[in-house]
Amino acid sequence: MSKWLKYSLSALALLSVTVTSCNVPSSSDNNLSKSTIEATATDHEVPFREAVNSAMAAGEATQTAKTPEEWDNVATLWTNAIEFMEAVPESNDNYQVAQQKIFEYQPNLSYALSNSSSKDEIYTLLNTAGTSKTYQCARLANVANRTSGMLSKFEENFYISAATLSQKIENGTFESVKAITEQQLVAIYGVATDMDGLVLELEGIQVSDNQILTYRDRYTKIVEELSNLLRQVGDTMALTSSIETETDLWKALSDSSSQMSPAVEKITNLSKQQMTMINELNSYCSAGE
Repeated sequence: MSKWLKYSLSALALLSVTVTSCNVPSSSDNNLSKSTIEATATDHEVPFREAVNSAMAAGEATQTAKTPEEWDNVATLWTNAIEFMEAVPESNDNYQVAQQKIFEYQPNLSYALSNSSSKDEIYTLLNTAGTSKTYQCARLANVANRTSGMLSKFEENFYISAATLSQKIENGTFESVKAITEQQLVAIYGVATDMDGLVLELEGIQVSDNQILTYRDRYTKIVEELSNLLRQVGDTMALTSSIETETDLWKALSDSSSQMSPAVEKITNLSKQQMTMINELNSYCSAGE
């Protein structure tokens, strides 16, 4: 299978779930690139450094791309970025990051291809690609990528809000403490609802490859359990919403923190399990047809 066809088919799976925008590299990619360039000088690090550089170039080109030919260039840059990330060896300190970046870059490639001069050819391929291993891998990888994004959203809202909450508690600001807990509740229930949608999507993915079917079923259980645990955390936190006095609130927060700890620990462990499964899936899928 040619490189272009390989990545086109991978992106097709994302197009089939209606990709409507392109996520350009974030500031973390810029920081990553800078630190990588400054800290690495060996050939062993070249693939990762080149991948980040290609991703940054693709992000910049995306901002001004208008014609199909310009989108061809964007697609090529994203393809290069993915290929370089795939070339990062397991012995490299950046290997885990590289695996995650492969999933993050795929939706961007799919968006570029949907606007490229190859768009008609790609949609023709879509009609015949549904049973290919590459297509099935990409469909599952797309859901895995979004799950990781949702977990990051939970962690950002939960832990950053928790830090802010601690400061508010120290200052003894009753109303602001309640406001922060309500903000956390909205974020947590929102992520849980989004994950429920992913469970339904996973169950609807048609898989003919037995190994990918095993990965899909495993991943469905992980996402389903994550959703349930997030609701447990939310339900425990919700007990503080009806508190009317500062004294009762501090006690309720202390009690809920103890009650939430087991669920938060399980969420952390499941996050690690889903990353392990993503790596296994990527290894299996990168072996080709």
